[in-house]
Amino acid sequence: KAVAIMTYGRHKATYIHRLLESLGYNQNVEDYDYYLFCDGPKNNAVDYIIDSYSKTKLPRKHKYISNERIDPYENQLTAYNYLLGKYDNAIFLEDDVLLGKYFLRIISVMLDQFRDDETIGAVSPGELLNCDDHDIKANLDKAIFKNGHWWAFGMWQDKWSAMAPYYENNKHWSLPDLSKDRAMEQCGFKQLRTVVNRFKGIGEHGMHFSKQLFNSLGLDKVPLNNYDEDLLINSFQIMDN
Repeated sequence: KAVAIMTYGRHKATYIHRLLESLGYNQNVEDYDYYLFCDGPKNNAVDYIIDSYSKTKLPRKHKYISNERIDPYENQLTAYNYLLGKYDNAIFLEDDVLLGKYFLRIISVMLDQFRDDETIGAVSPGELLNCDDHDIKANLDKAIFKNGHWWAFGMWQDKWSAMAPYYENNKHWSLPDLSKDRAMEQCGFKQLRTVVNRFKGIGEHGMHFSKQLFNSLGLDKVPLNNYDEDLLINSFQIMDN
């Protein structure tokens, strides 16, 4: 099992320590190999990212540091090709997300359950608020088909093999999410997300976000709670959208 942390040293080193801290608190954290993918050139931001990663207690840490300034599309393509050439499935995290302590457990359940579903190309434990507070407990084991940001997701080797040529043909250097969306559509795949969030985006400032845009999308209202009932969930029910 593998987890990739994808960060862009020239843009932001603001959030990565919060991601790494939340990752370290996760259940089953010892079950994974960890890979940092970071672009250069060497500067204070890159030094901070590497230092933060090196100081974590994550097991089996690896680094892929580019000495050149590369765009997000290439950074992500490197991570997908490398890890999904080596592992049957992998989890990919951008550097400005915060994880609940059962994130790894829940995404692992999803990757196991939907491994052979030919309609599902990727899984993600949430992103936005998809139910009211009083409905959370009833929806802990529910999932829906929904497009969204690719901030924290899992994918399988064979699904990526099918998507990769389309991803490369649809290259959008600054918005690689659009490349993945188009590749998924051309392969006939869908994204499956949990109704209840097990992570949240925290990147108010970045390549594409300002605090005003972040708040206008409701991302500032997304809660992140830990549900001990997640320890009992071994499968998800797909709901009609």
